[in-house]
Amino acid sequence: MEAVPRLPMISCDMKISPQNTEFGRILRKNAIKAPMDFTGCSILKRYYSQLHKLGSRFPMTDDGPACVPFMWTDIYSGLLIT
Repeated sequence: MEAVPRLPMISCDMKISPQNTEFGRILRKNAIKAPMDFTGCSILKRYYSQLHKLGSRFPMTDDGPACVPFMWTDIYSGLLIT
């Protein structure tokens, strides 16, 4: 390896997003009482994508170690969904 020249490391500037990266309480609070318009749809999509990303990183299937039982009542049919 003595004949191979060493290349200098490339330095890149750190990129900073203009959007807030805190998705915890504020996003959940907004998703619970989302308005029935385009803004509410956007909030719900953003909240869903965060939950989906969380599900892809942690094994939350029915028999997975990070499984969390989740139940809700359907607003239209009144049925309990598990």
